[in-house]
Amino acid sequence: LYIPPGRYVITQRLVFSSDISLRGGGQDQTVLLFPKSLEEVYGNTPIPPQSSEYTVGPGWIHWLATDYVNASTAIASITSTAARGSTLLMVSALTTTLVPGDWVVVTQDGSAALVLDLNRGHNTGCTDARCIDPVAAARVLRFVSRVKGITGGSGRPTTLQLERPLPFNVSSAY
Repeated sequence: LYIPPGRYVITQRLVFSSDISLRGGGQDQTVLLFPKSLEEVYGNTPIPPQSSEYTVGPGWIHWLATDYVNASTAIASITSTAARGSTLLMVSALTTTLVPGDWVVVTQDGSAALVLDLNRGHNTGCTDARCIDPVAAARVLRFVSRVKGITGGSGRPTTLQLERPLPFNVSSAY
């Protein structure tokens, strides 16, 4: 679905099937504005004790699709921690050919330790299963970036340089 250049005010959820993708006229050319929060428009049924129901649910734009990120689509495992803001990611030997310009999805499973890290050590008191149970919180964080550079490879551990900085810490401790 192409959205031409312009500013568009979104006042209700946009829900798409999995075969739809959004494309705009370019960065700063097509701008989607969300002037109100989901809570202001749809209300809120908090997840005890303090969370919004939107913390773990779909946002303003939602695709009804099967999860394409799973064990069969993984191309490597992350082998070393990476700090929020870093563009370097150490991974195991790749299971497929990857070249600069390819897109990758970095996922981080959830746990109570992850929730603490995301909140910079502040205990939110979250008792929802997604805050505690890593199975229920599988791939709770996702980050998409193009690969800028690759070192290593050929059956050896690899360092990926991403075009965009990581928005969250990556660690096996979660």
